[in-house]
Amino acid sequence: MAVDYNNRAYVYYNQNKKKDALEDFNQAINLEPKLAVAYNGRGVVYLDRDERDRSLEDFNKAIEINSQYDIAYHNRGSAYYYNSNHKNALEDLNKAINLEPKISNSYNQIGDTYYDQNKYNDALDNHKKAIQIAILNLLFLS
Repeated sequence: MAVDYNNRAYVYYNQNKKKDALEDFNQAINLEPKLAVAYNGRGVVYLDRDERDRSLEDFNKAIEINSQYDIAYHNRGSAYYYNSNHKNALEDLNKAINLEPKISNSYNQIGDTYYDQNKYNDALDNHKKAIQIAILNLLFLS
């Protein structure tokens, strides 16, 4: 049942019904406190609502439950990025890539992080890599 609430929460989130999504993520967590995807999803909602500390708590919990959860590392890296914590952002985004090298969004976020640090060549390299991966992913899906 927890997975059902979690799945519905993602549907609500994608419909921009963030309050409903948050309620369902909370329900999923109450029913299954070790459901890493629910913590990750709730963290995304908190990040969208600019509640960065709460989002970091949830991403931390998701990673504590599943240390191989690449998307949670990506999302925590994004939260660090939005908090201007570039060091931790880069660590988490690189960890996400190490776990799943085909995440173009992580390369984009790394590129943005380097750009903010005026490391333009590194930024460009990562954005190029993101484009390459996105193209390969599209070819794979066709």
